[in-house]
Amino acid sequence: MLEVSKAHVVTAASAPALPALDVTRCARGEDKVALFLQPPTPSHDVIDTYEVTYFTEEEKTLGIQQTLTFSNSAGQGSGARVMVLHKLRCGATYYFHLVARNTAGTSAPSDVVQCVTLAARHSVVPKVNSAYVRRHVLVVADPPTHKMARQSPVQQFVSRTYWGEGANRLDINVSKCRASSSCIRVFTPSPHDVAPEQHISHWLLYRPRGPESVWQAAPLYGSQEQRVAGLDPETDYQVVVMARNARGECQLSHVLGIRTQPAHTP
Repeated sequence: MLEVSKAHVVTAASAPALPALDVTRCARGEDKVALFLQPPTPSHDVIDTYEVTYFTEEEKTLGIQQTLTFSNSAGQGSGARVMVLHKLRCGATYYFHLVARNTAGTSAPSDVVQCVTLAARHSVVPKVNSAYVRRHVLVVADPPTHKMARQSPVQQFVSRTYWGEGANRLDINVSKCRASSSCIRVFTPSPHDVAPEQHISHWLLYRPRGPESVWQAAPLYGSQEQRVAGLDPETDYQVVVMARNARGECQLSHVLGIRTQPAHTP
């Protein structure tokens, strides 16, 4: 179970230190990139927002760039922190760097990180489980060969094996998810639906619902269930499961909205 350290209002005495991305964990999909942040140094650094600047190879030559601001509403916390950028171009080379901000000022820009998004349908991380599905179907069999038999096709119900879509490998089982006043329990079958030789790890990402903000991330370590404690009562949270392989390719599940219960009164 992951315990969340609740953020307290702290007045910043100085601008944040230089932020950095953890390139060993950053991941990419066809139209998205997940940027993992390194823990701030010093650890007590106050950061209100991160501003990510990004551009493609073509935009770089034209001097065009885009920016996206992420609120750091979860505070520093005890887990990893991730910023997910959506609606990117497939198979494109992107460059990313960021600054951190608080009420006292803005940090220096981080080092630039290069990433190539995946071409369409080139991801090897499974999102939908393509599985053998046995169906009873009506087929036309060859006619009997003996002379007394009718020389016409014979309709028979037989079992045929087809390659089709099975259960979603990367998903959240909504019916098994629960919430109390300070804890949410999320269930996903995904870690058990992939073979060990695929070397796919799963992460639970969560954040308070609202404007674009940083996700807190907890590794699932092969478990189908993860509990996150230390949350605020009567608060809407968003939860998503991310699958990532050793090559940094990733897929995301659908986003689940879940609300914590009211606090218990004595």
